[in-house]
Amino acid sequence: MLSYAVYQDNRLAASTTGTSYSFTGLSPSTAYNYTVVAADSVGTSAASPSLVVKTLAPPPGTPAGTYAVTVTASSGSLSQATTIQVIVL
Repeated sequence: MLSYAVYQDNRLAASTTGTSYSFTGLSPSTAYNYTVVAADSVGTSAASPSLVVKTLAPPPGTPAGTYAVTVTASSGSLSQATTIQVIVL
């Protein structure tokens, strides 16, 4: 079974067997660094390339909210591009 270790800012933030993981409660106007390491019964892969995502500041007059980021491994393979989805909550 393939599993993924998802790192946020160089610390293990989550482990999942799915190809997608969502981070919630992120601060606006903040940069976050993500990497992913896959593991199976044979061992682990090298870390994926680092991806930096910066959440946006809310528009003027808009109440400050928190942000969510979803990290998705395409086709279950870390050699493929990693998709990042940013959602304002």
